Amino acid sequence: MQHHAFGKIIKGIALLSFALIASPRLQASPIDPVGVTGEGEYTNDAQMLIDGYMPDQASTFDGPDCVFWSDPRVSFEIDLGSVYYVDRIVMQVDNNDDYLIEASLDGRYFSRMLFLNSQLGEIGWGMETVSTERGSRHYVPLRFTPAKARYLRVSGHGGDRLYAVSEVRIFGSRPFRPFRPLR
Repeated sequence: MQHHAFGKIIKGIALLSFALIASPRLQASPIDPVGVTGEGEYTNDAQMLIDGYMPDQASTFDGPDCVFWSDPRVSFEIDLGSVYYVDRIVMQVDNNDDYLIEASLDGRYFSRMLFLNSQLGEIGWGMETVSTERGSRHYVPLRFTPAKARYLRVSGHGGDRLYAVSEVRIFGSRPFRPFRPLR
């Protein structure tokens, strides 16, 4: 009888360990992108989007701490370096425009991951920090779909056509790969 109970305990520990390893939400941590490239005409270095620095809320959108542009065809592609399960994004954008983040595994085919409507948020002017994480002081109920991705594409649409982004922080984990025994 003791042997049977001990076996159940071991099985329970193994299942709990698997759940902790397999759950992307539990292992989410900051992802450090390897680079970013911009397409089109914009002001300031695109690397600013992933440098870890965010100016104060309501800062001017066309200052030295932001990448800004006026053509809705401009986009920025962030390379994560490898495939991750992206489950959270924090970004700082000009408050009165819509922004789109799309995800891709190969850099060719992208699908919508996040849409930020200019009507959301609390800042009346300038740069606003928004987060997809419930409980964050910057949480905004965005249309966000966690996904596996190596590349993220950021673009601005609508609004006053004076777009700006100062930072895109990406959180997630490497996708779980089941253990395969040696043969």
